[in-house]
Amino acid sequence: MKTIKSYPLLLAALVLTLCLSACGSKDGGQEEYRAPDIIEDAVYDPDAQGDYSDYFGKWVGIRDCEYTTMLVTPADGGMRFELYKDDRLAASGSAQQVPGHAFIYFFNDADGSAYLFASNNGDMELYSFGYFELKVPAPNTKGGFEDIAGTWYLGGDPNAESVLDIDNNGEWVLYEGSAVVDNGYLVQHDTIKEDYYAHSRQNEDVCYDMSTSLDREGIWWGSENSAYLRPAVTKTTAELMQPYVGYWSSGEDYWLRIYAGTHWDTVDAGGEIINTGDADPREEVILYMVGYGYAGSLVLQADGSLKNSEDGMVFSPVAEADIPAAARADLG
Repeated sequence: MKTIKSYPLLLAALVLTLCLSACGSKDGGQEEYRAPDIIEDAVYDPDAQGDYSDYFGKWVGIRDCEYTTMLVTPADGGMRFELYKDDRLAASGSAQQVPGHAFIYFFNDADGSAYLFASNNGDMELYSFGYFELKVPAPNTKGGFEDIAGTWYLGGDPNAESVLDIDNNGEWVLYEGSAVVDNGYLVQHDTIKEDYYAHSRQNEDVCYDMSTSLDREGIWWGSENSAYLRPAVTKTTAELMQPYVGYWSSGEDYWLRIYAGTHWDTVDAGGEIINTGDADPREEVILYMVGYGYAGSLVLQADGSLKNSEDGMVFSPVAEADIPAAARADLG
């Protein structure tokens, strides 16, 4: 089921725009502003506000970077950085955007200086420390996957051994029986909204193909396109009948009574039954008149009325207090 793929990470969301400011020159022209690589007198502000969630996660060193891993986590005012050489913590500090500059700076615990952290040809450069690539993002907390969130069963069988759970943030867990086989996070395709990349958190180089049906009622998973479905919702007869139980009037001098026990009748003001039959609560309430065969199907409308799909007759709900006492009954 697993397929190992390498997808270029889209770091466009991490690119910070370089501000251009006008600087007076002798000839009245403008000079391009360049943010300093190091700020020695900058002070980290733990009360600063900003959304740095796109940076949280595990980064890996690239381009011969001497640091193998960089972990970025939330911190008051910004982010907390930890840089490792293999399993050894080699540097640490905090990071945030510095007022007056359009870039994020890393405040190194070792020397107190702030080092520029910015995009460089698609990768992220932490000045004097090296280049890094986001390998495993932290769990998403912004939602965006509500339309496919839920529990999905292989083949739609609620007793299936293989079960896929997806939450509103796109975090997923794949079970076989009670055992967790894998878990990870979803990334939606840029242009094909039914396609997703299901990245594994247990195996960083593993990514499953995933796609959904247009109505979001089915999921195809992995190289084998295993079909996961939500199980069909099974309602009891009483639950299906509930919206229809009550008194109904078409404006004529009789009333339609629909009972909880899949029975119906029509009655006049004196309580005399005119017709009677059974109600079959499938997609519609289908009324069968005893001795007269099929009578028609009544469909619940948006305004709360019932419409006969055969002749178009409309029945409106009537309160029990508004019909003659002789026409009332225990509807169950």
